[in-house]
Amino acid sequence: MRTLFGGLVIENSRLESLSIFTSGKINFFCETYGFFIRNNSLLTDINILNWFYMWGNDNYEECQFRIENNPKLDTSMLRDNGYTLTYLDVKTEGNLKECGCRGDELLTADPKRYNNCETLFGGFKLNGSIGDFDSSLLSNITTIKGLVNIENSDLEDLSFLKSFRLFHIKNIGFPDKITLNLRNNPKMKRLGLPSFWNFQYSWAYNRIANFEKLHSDFCVTFEEMVRFLENQVFFMNIHAKYCEETGFLYGNLLCNFVGMSSLMNNCYSIVGNVEVNSGDEQFVSKLKTVYQVFGTVKIDGTNLTDLSFLSGLRYIASLDESLPAIQILSNKGLKNASLSALTAVITRGKQFAVLENNHPDQFNTSEFYKLFPKFQSRAKYFSERYFSK
Repeated sequence: MRTLFGGLVIENSRLESLSIFTSGKINFFCETYGFFIRNNSLLTDINILNWFYMWGNDNYEECQFRIENNPKLDTSMLRDNGYTLTYLDVKTEGNLKECGCRGDELLTADPKRYNNCETLFGGFKLNGSIGDFDSSLLSNITTIKGLVNIENSDLEDLSFLKSFRLFHIKNIGFPDKITLNLRNNPKMKRLGLPSFWNFQYSWAYNRIANFEKLHSDFCVTFEEMVRFLENQVFFMNIHAKYCEETGFLYGNLLCNFVGMSSLMNNCYSIVGNVEVNSGDEQFVSKLKTVYQVFGTVKIDGTNLTDLSFLSGLRYIASLDESLPAIQILSNKGLKNASLSALTAVITRGKQFAVLENNHPDQFNTSEFYKLFPKFQSRAKYFSERYFSK
């Protein structure tokens, strides 16, 4: 069998394993009846589930997936199976060992379920005060599978998730779905996630986050911003500023931008709004080593003919809502405007880029996405879907 439609219920059996299924990938369309393994007193082996690929319904929603009350069964293998992204809404309870706990039942479930729990299924849902829940019970959580939605809470940060590293989202079919939402948390000043390093998404076009109406001092670190850039996250809102930091980022000195003439050589990360104006052409070679800019980029009134001096620039992240992330203005000789290495832009404002009054053969703002050969389709998608409204 390679494909199963309908559902699967294994209940009150004497089975010791699920070897009744042959090995090899099995496509499972379970929207009609769901998936249930319950009350099997001898069951110890469900490794065949490593080969199951779960398909959602026409709206990409997962079916019910429950493994409950199998006293000899260790379900922890489900955490790391080969099709990990297809198992985000698993519920296991009453087994010898659970594969995780529920992140949408924090205030209603028995707190003991969270002792030594490493994986949250069903995302992380909190609407309102955390109350008497002991948040330290979540200190071992390394992975969250599903949407994160924290609203109207009294949390100051998320530091209780001190081991959290991986965020898994199956975002196919979510054209407008916010997958990471921090909203109306008036005491929240920091993220406070020292171990976090990776998102795992299944589609590139709707990796959407929202940081909205938090404390007026809410800030993100440069390292946190790099994580969002590396994972090509788009922000619906990012009501934040940068935390005050100096020194080094990943072993490289953070360069503060004052002007092109005073900019150090060999900068890897620049903090501030980079401006190249008339007379600065002789200094643009200083920008060849720049990998990321935590601010905006403006090139105005120069006699430059191309942007090859920015061939190493990979990321731009601006938290200044009054400015576009990129401005290329009045460069009459500029025939070739291309940021060939750029793969992600985060902006608090509502424009990625403005291009006006350059060489007559150069495209203008209406075709700004041509600036970004590596992600022009995503840039166009987000601009048309969100910024044009």
